[in-house]
Amino acid sequence: MMNSTGPFTNTLKRSKSGRPWIIAAYVVLFWLVLPVFISRSAWFLDRRLSLAMPPSIARAIIGGLLTAFAAWMLFRAIRDFRQFGAELPVSALPPNRIIQQGLYTYWRHPIYVFYALLFAGLGLAFGSGGLLLVMLPLLILGEVPYVLLEERALVRRFGKAYEDYRRRAPLIVPRLGTVLRPLTVQLGDSTCRARSG
Repeated sequence: MMNSTGPFTNTLKRSKSGRPWIIAAYVVLFWLVLPVFISRSAWFLDRRLSLAMPPSIARAIIGGLLTAFAAWMLFRAIRDFRQFGAELPVSALPPNRIIQQGLYTYWRHPIYVFYALLFAGLGLAFGSGGLLLVMLPLLILGEVPYVLLEERALVRRFGKAYEDYRRRAPLIVPRLGTVLRPLTVQLGDSTCRARSG
């Protein structure tokens, strides 16, 4: 699940024989163990502390839409990482370049953003106060120090090039102009085609 180069990169070598094991460890940890731990802990908190929310169709729909959006964007972020970085998003096996295309134009770490947003959507959809009030904040608190370590490692690795990228692409909240620019270009192209056609 990790984005680029992590704090553990120097301790793990890119050997052909170790690579599948490293990838498998990341998949198991971030796509099986962590989600199961978060969901089971939230379920336990909902039951033990009566944090479950009363049923609500509107909340379930909003949560379902947020979950679907976050899942799609998470998939896109992973796909963009693979396409533009020629690697899987595994900190121990970082790409040799800064990924600045696709969603990485708008966020430096979109995988982290949409991983957390996915759990927020699930918490709303299922009415889990334990997930929204306890586990999601803990997940985010766990992501923050890792992102800070990863940012430092990226600056050390890529220097000024990464500093320039940091100025262009925010960590979490995308700049409105950056998001709207592709839309205005597409709308402009469509308007020009309609006038000439």
